[in-house]
Amino acid sequence: MLNFLNTTYKIKNVLFVLPSLSPGGAEKVTINILNHINKDKFTVNLLIINNIGPFKDLIFDNNINIINLNKKHARTSYFKLVKIINTIKPDIVFSTLQHVNILLLIFKRLYKSKPKLIIREANTPSQFMGNLNLFKKKLFLFLLKTQYKKADLIIAQCNEMRDDIISTYKLNNVDNVITIYNPIDVKFIKNKSTDFNPFNDTYVNIVSIGRLTYQKGFDILLKSISIVRELYPNVFLTIVGDGELRNYLIRLSNDLNIQNSVNFVGFQNNPYPYIKYSDLYVLSSRWEGFPNTLLEAITLNKKVVSTNCKSGTFEILNDYENGIIVKTDDPVSLAEGIISSIKKEIKYSEKYKKYDATIIVKEFEKYFLNNINCKITNLH
Repeated sequence: MLNFLNTTYKIKNVLFVLPSLSPGGAEKVTINILNHINKDKFTVNLLIINNIGPFKDLIFDNNINIINLNKKHARTSYFKLVKIINTIKPDIVFSTLQHVNILLLIFKRLYKSKPKLIIREANTPSQFMGNLNLFKKKLFLFLLKTQYKKADLIIAQCNEMRDDIISTYKLNNVDNVITIYNPIDVKFIKNKSTDFNPFNDTYVNIVSIGRLTYQKGFDILLKSISIVRELYPNVFLTIVGDGELRNYLIRLSNDLNIQNSVNFVGFQNNPYPYIKYSDLYVLSSRWEGFPNTLLEAITLNKKVVSTNCKSGTFEILNDYENGIIVKTDDPVSLAEGIISSIKKEIKYSEKYKKYDATIIVKEFEKYFLNNINCKITNLH
């Protein structure tokens, strides 16, 4: 009886693994789980391969054991990673980015406590793969197809992504792939959104948030703004975020002669006032997982225009009256959506409530405990 009680205590031990705390959707989701998971049920550990990034300020709960490997890359950290896992002896290891997922699965046999490996997919695989060169695509597909079969549970961010994971990775055990929507911290977002007003109200203020990368389609957004300006000369676009394409996008705005109608404000620790006080939020991505910024925009009851990118946008906006979905990679379609949205009257919506972290994190807890209970059964 004592052994069973000790096992019951130990099985509440969960290890979350992240490469860093740099700004990103996967990092934000993990932090929301960390902050809201029931600490009476779970002992929570966070292993960070490189403890850099401003998101560390978003971890509010002091009851989290944070371990920093101080390594530059995941691929050079596997010895330390295995050692930490064998020291902590978690019953659940949770990871949410592909390269870390692969690394953890490759070394699964070396974990002495035989933890359940639960991995979450951060992007829609077919779209992500489509933008790799042939060598990388073949290598990634080989690793993902062979390693993801070892996962005890795979979490997709939406149903469209779940179907894509199963077909792209040729997974036979479809019951092992589930959907849990991204959790958002509704209370935190609403509280922080009124900290300041960044806008001049004489403009039609449009906001978009994200890393300045090809995936996010900001080049398409800039081209659409040059079209919208013909009808609305007072339109003003604010882009929140940093990335490798910053200089290119600034040059593009100059080439389009819209440099006086665009502001690149870089990464912001608190982006929510930009959404709150805008007239319209735009997501111009070529592909996504389940875009957190759309969830944040509907939390603040904003009008939204989004490309119909894989995946998640349709599931978020299909019954949101303030949302418009347009073609992907099409500046004209995006411009038409923006013009239509500017003309629309905003309506009050409570759709955001279904994504509240206080609700969604309970789903994660349920599946963590289900996998732990399977482990108890196997041990006995």
